[in-house]
Amino acid sequence: MRKHTISLCMIIKNEEKQLENCLNSVREAVDEMIVVDTGSTDASVKIAERMGAKVLHFDWIDDFAAARNFSLQQATSDYILVLDADETLDRDADLTRVVMTEQDIVYLLRIRNLSGGAERSHYAPRLFKNGAGIHYRGRIHEQLFLGDDQNVYQGHQTDLVIHHVGYEEDIYLEKDKHTRNFTLLKKAVEENRTGYNLFSLALQYRANGEYEQAFRTFSESFALSHDKEYLAPLLFYMGDCALQLGWYAEGIDIVSKAVNSFPAYTDLHFVLGRLYEEAGYEQDAELAYRHCLELGEVKTLQQTLTGVGSYLAHFRLAELCKRQGRFEEAMKESGQAVLESRFVPTLSLYLQLLRESGTDLSESEALMMEAFPLQDEQDLNALLGVAYTRKHPLLDRLITRFGVSVSVKDLAVSKLYAGQYAQSQDLWNSAELITKENEADLFVLAILTGQTDLLLRFKRQMNYSKREWDVLLRVATGAEPSALGTGMPALEALLLQTAEQLVALREFEAFERLADWVIQAPVALQAELARMLQAYGYAQVAFDILLRLYQQGTGQPDVLAQLGDLCLLHGNVEDALKLYAQLVQTAPVIAHYARFCRLYEQTGDRAALQRLAKELKVRFPLSQWAKQLGQV
Repeated sequence: MRKHTISLCMIIKNEEKQLENCLNSVREAVDEMIVVDTGSTDASVKIAERMGAKVLHFDWIDDFAAARNFSLQQATSDYILVLDADETLDRDADLTRVVMTEQDIVYLLRIRNLSGGAERSHYAPRLFKNGAGIHYRGRIHEQLFLGDDQNVYQGHQTDLVIHHVGYEEDIYLEKDKHTRNFTLLKKAVEENRTGYNLFSLALQYRANGEYEQAFRTFSESFALSHDKEYLAPLLFYMGDCALQLGWYAEGIDIVSKAVNSFPAYTDLHFVLGRLYEEAGYEQDAELAYRHCLELGEVKTLQQTLTGVGSYLAHFRLAELCKRQGRFEEAMKESGQAVLESRFVPTLSLYLQLLRESGTDLSESEALMMEAFPLQDEQDLNALLGVAYTRKHPLLDRLITRFGVSVSVKDLAVSKLYAGQYAQSQDLWNSAELITKENEADLFVLAILTGQTDLLLRFKRQMNYSKREWDVLLRVATGAEPSALGTGMPALEALLLQTAEQLVALREFEAFERLADWVIQAPVALQAELARMLQAYGYAQVAFDILLRLYQQGTGQPDVLAQLGDLCLLHGNVEDALKLYAQLVQTAPVIAHYARFCRLYEQTGDRAALQRLAKELKVRFPLSQWAKQLGQV
């Protein structure tokens, strides 16, 4: 069988930073490289020529399809591969193997769009037979057509992958893609107000953070798109815009109806979970995320957010469980999320949960390496970054074990949380600058050593008022506690951060000195201190703080909720019931009513559970969990 030849066809403009990577990824896989330049003023043309590409020029006429079609006309091979300069062909992609099958004239490749640590993927017709009448249409977000009328979005699905980084924020902003795209999309909508053009314009509004305008434009597109292949993603994006805008009820209504039409599209269930979670419907959110795991990742050709059927759902479940005090379940879910991905937030949560559980350093390191085996320098840097952010002693262990070269400031942080205070002090003395995140580090060290010279040295870099500085210095030197007063949120946040680090370091004497100040603070800060103590396993200390607040007549919902939960945890059902009754009178939200559900399930009171279910169905008609509760 004759070997089929392949031409790469590209259009470029000012792509000197990305072009070489793109061409390097594909030069050995194709027989010729056609690069059409539409007006570059940088070194793009020289790079393309140096890489062996055939370079042609095309006058830009605000029409991507016209430029694309010109590039296709230059190809001399049997098949054409289309790439953009901010894309690379996966190293394992075997183009020849695919075209030799002759299964179709159009082949679909998976496009992995990377942006801010997240990944969306979809399939697109990027490999097709030359000379088959295939061409592009559309000023922007151009589509492939076969003949006069047949829009090519079907074809033979392959395992070939293209990596796209053009939506990474630094690249996107540098090239000012929003301005260019928005101008062309507005023009396309004016010329032809189709559902697809409106959908593309709405995506651009969303990418620019204009969520209300995006929502309206998606809505208009929806009315014209009932039979289109992009309808399910459109509904996902409408839900996501509602999420960003805080329109939770409207978003839940839209997406709940959408999942009836697209029950297997995991992305819809995931955004429904996010809407429920942000609206405070935690039980409904949990149901949605668990359904995502049952469905798994999207296997069809539709756009999808990678992880919705795996690690992202596990991550959201871990966050929910942690917030509800279900720490063992949170650990299990976060561990699974780490096993399934290299997603940094999952790694960060897992390390934090290990710390809160009191897992010692050696075991933490072993568990982390088992869940997140280091494959390359990028993995090591990710783990170092997480350990630094979480102030975990694993940071010092990693720096030492791998001989990592770090700044004096970062080394000072690592020594501090490894318990080597004198070394940390010496290193800080030689540092010149600090960042906002280092303020708690310096304050922790000042409390542990009783020395305020470092605080005073970096005073100008720490933006606190004279009143706040007075408190900081008095706390650091062990002065007699006094009421903090209100109106100092930055100071309150610093005190809470410092308290957590002292607990994690098990410097309990220093913590008690600081806690004597915190219990003079506003109720909200004391409640947060109690929440932190519970997370670290010091439930009795948390209980004492909350009980004192309650006895002082505090009816703040956070105090009532935490105290009721602790009573239930210790089997004080009557006290828990009393506190929950006060809680729902003060703040009648579904998350607080759900506490009654846990209580009735724990005590086996099925009659009370049925009465609760009836009440919840009336009070919270959006809740699917409430409807299911009545069926138990």
